[in-house]
Amino acid sequence: MAKKTRSLISLRGYIPTALSKGGEGAGELLGVLAAKASGVDPKDADGNPVGPETVAEIKKAVQANPEHALMVLASSNACGLSLRGRSQALDAVIGLIGDDEASIEMVRGQFTASALAALMCAQGADAPSAIAMIADPEVVFAAMMDDVFHESDEGNLSHFLLLSWASKLKDREDWQEMLETEIEGTHRTLREMLITAIVIVHDLFERDEDEEDDRDEGQPDLDDDDCLSAEAVEIFDRYGVEVDSFEEIKDYQVERTDADELHDLRRRFTLRMAKIRSAPLTEAREAAAATSGVAGEIDF
Repeated sequence: MAKKTRSLISLRGYIPTALSKGGEGAGELLGVLAAKASGVDPKDADGNPVGPETVAEIKKAVQANPEHALMVLASSNACGLSLRGRSQALDAVIGLIGDDEASIEMVRGQFTASALAALMCAQGADAPSAIAMIADPEVVFAAMMDDVFHESDEGNLSHFLLLSWASKLKDREDWQEMLETEIEGTHRTLREMLITAIVIVHDLFERDEDEEDDRDEGQPDLDDDDCLSAEAVEIFDRYGVEVDSFEEIKDYQVERTDADELHDLRRRFTLRMAKIRSAPLTEAREAAAATSGVAGEIDF
């Protein structure tokens, strides 16, 4: 009897069967797509690169039966992928479906609202997300708030997270409606919170450093007639917030954050995002190590 290799390469031709059977075998195949979506070159359990032919066959199997792939990813830990791995794989599957309406219907039919919110949080605030583009606005809003306030014990770090989410979501067709949603416990809308975050993070108010008594008083970056400068308007536009006059934002002129403190908050935010982005590298190695279980599940 021939020795079974642990390599995914050997599964060419059996990939549709592996996907339909579900479990960790299917999870490993979808993990290849997750790695590719993360910019990571996937390797098999023998340490060999998973070639383009095998990747193409996995994609073909998913396109033929996207429901199977979605069922695998919706089965939580049964597929053997971490939460972030599942989120990357789901993004890849949505892309392979290609049809927005079809993907919306299939994804919403397989995943609970809480599951989708958790998958979005696992991706990181600044990562592009197909999930975030097709999920219900209530689900996306819940994911954003959970992520932002989960880190609230680190002070204004939540402002950096909030702006990252806004930059990621601003292209949704319903973004302007989402901006008017009141954030529970704050009596403020998302738009108001974003304006404050923009003022703090981008330090839009010019202040006279030599006048301690007026330390918290300042002037906005203005052109003539109390209109914000083109540069300031461009900053607001990055987050899908339409503001063109000082009158609109004067109520959000907050106490100035110390420059050193702001630098430290930015550093911690950058480290947090870097840690999230590095996760697929670890997951790709872990997925390769577990590939030996795939061949065993296939009836050759």
